[in-house]
Parts: sequence; structure tokens; C-alpha cells
Amino acid sequence: MTDELEQSVAEALRDVRWAVDNDGLDYAFRSYSSFKHIKDPKFHELREAYVKAANELEDYVNEHAAPFEEDESEDEEDDD
Repeated sequence: MTDELEQSVAEALRDVRWAVDNDGLDYAFRSYSSFKHIKDPKFHELREAYVKAANELEDYVNEHAAPFEEDESEDEEDDD
């Protein structure tokens, strides 16, 4: 990377840090922006890996929590 490009990336990453500080990591990367203006392939590789892992984890938790939620609602009906 040239010095000029490194400086440009560093300035853009300050925007990312601002978004993370103000909105949180998850919101910044999954909802706020894809940060396409950042010309750093490693940043995008890591951001995409984070988004993929966060989505998979959210799906996993939702899928595996569902049977217990159903059990709880059945218990509530039994109380009536």
C-alpha cells in the first residue's frame, strides 16, 4: 500500500471506529454500513467474516431456543 492509500484507509477506519464507539460493533457492521468506501481488502475480509459469524450465531441461538420457548408457553397454558 502506498503512503497516500494507507493514510486514506486510516482516515476511513476512524469513521469505522466512530460508528463502533457510538453504535456498538454489531450494529456498526451488520446494520449501519458495509463501509464500501474503505479500500482495504483485509478490512472487508474481516468485516464479512464477522457478519457471517454473527448471523450464523444468531440463527443458531434462535433455532435452538425455539423448542424451550414452546415448552414454556405450554407450561403457561397448563397453569390456566
